[in-house]
Amino acid sequence: MTQFRLRFDAPVGTRAEDTEYLVTGVLDEIGKVACQQNVLITLGYVGTQGASYPINTVFLWTSGPHEAVINVALRPEAHIDVNAFEERLRQTLPPKFAGSSFSFEPGDLVSQIMNFAAPTPVEVAVIGPDLSASRAYADRLRNEMDKIADLRDLKYELPLDYPSVDVKVDRALAGQLGVTTGQVARSEATYSSRFTSPNYWADPKTGIAYQVQVQYPQPSITSLQDVQNIPVMPGQSQHPLIGDLASVGTGTIMGEYDRRNGFRMLSLSANVAGEDLSGIAKSIDGAIPRAGAPPTGTSVQLRGQIPTMHDTLTNLGVGLLLEILAIFLLLAANYESLRLSFVVLTTAPATVCGVILMLLITHTTLSIESYMGAIMAVGGHGQRHPSGDVCRSASAKRRSCHRIRNSGSEGTHASHPDDQRRHDCRHDSYGGGHGGHRTARQGGNRRSGRSNGRQFDGAAVCVFDCAGKSQHLISVT
Repeated sequence: MTQFRLRFDAPVGTRAEDTEYLVTGVLDEIGKVACQQNVLITLGYVGTQGASYPINTVFLWTSGPHEAVINVALRPEAHIDVNAFEERLRQTLPPKFAGSSFSFEPGDLVSQIMNFAAPTPVEVAVIGPDLSASRAYADRLRNEMDKIADLRDLKYELPLDYPSVDVKVDRALAGQLGVTTGQVARSEATYSSRFTSPNYWADPKTGIAYQVQVQYPQPSITSLQDVQNIPVMPGQSQHPLIGDLASVGTGTIMGEYDRRNGFRMLSLSANVAGEDLSGIAKSIDGAIPRAGAPPTGTSVQLRGQIPTMHDTLTNLGVGLLLEILAIFLLLAANYESLRLSFVVLTTAPATVCGVILMLLITHTTLSIESYMGAIMAVGGHGQRHPSGDVCRSASAKRRSCHRIRNSGSEGTHASHPDDQRRHDCRHDSYGGGHGGHRTARQGGNRRSGRSNGRQFDGAAVCVFDCAGKSQHLISVT
């Protein structure tokens, strides 16, 4: 990966043209750190979409004119480690852009999808009915998370203290002057008719509609005194002014409201550096209790890659256990021996230990790929006998033993020692060379025979080992 995304936040309330100037400086600094010839292309977006464009706020990339998104692609032949390059920028950019914050996000599509709609791999959401109580708890949680050394770019995703102009209307005085609160609001709503009286003109040639509005020139509204001098009544009336019936001051408001199931939501985002995601998840799980008990009705949710990692690794762990159980059952059915199946599966712990050892040697974290490799490594056992010979199933040996007992041919004997191993459960008592004979009735009834002058009457049981090296005939009367 040779591309990344940088989210730049100027001080809250910065105008879009000032943010654009700062972003140009950030791009110059990136070119200096990477050497300008190693930068393939950059693409940035500053500010928010215009209010006249009907864009759903869900698809907004930025939260205000103070924020910008910068995409940077480095040349592959430069062989620049993106993670190390981001660490250098974290050390270089903040001192040169005081009051601004920086957050790195994945630049490729696959990593963005793996975050599951979160801007970074780690996201903590505080959800509750009371915004002030949720914010107080989120501040404590942020202080605890800030103590985790391997977290980077920890910040709130939305501006919580956006500068505002507060107009407090004296209703009694406004009533004496015959002015309503609605008239005051319409007179100073963005100092224009954009939202109070929408008006559109359609070009007869192209059919494109343009918004037509009346507004105060922005250079004329530069102070609180300019707001106080705005007339309240429409038309040519110059009085009363806003300052005659209301107090005008500065304040702060929420720059963006996020909701989940009707509750207010505050989100903390962070990146990971120097530690695997599992270790970071454990550190965050320890930071949440240290922040204290959440307010009544408030919940804390981990989002991003952490929940998906927990679910995936848990399911893979269950799959590994089920695979071992399935292999055990297959071996038991093949060998018809639980003891032999257990002996074969004793190699599985050694295989798992080997996988862990190789992960430690190669400095590889436990991931989906390594988990799948461990499952396939364990699945490769139980196919061959430890001696190296393919072990025939016990059922096949028993059928061979029955064929010998029920063949009805007399005088059968082994002419070579190897023939003794090829014929399962062969016993010299069956050979005609020793004068032995036997009679058998089909259907599993009683069998009788004579072996070395000894008579036996009952059932014959064939006992053998896996390699077929020890065969015995046991008569049960």
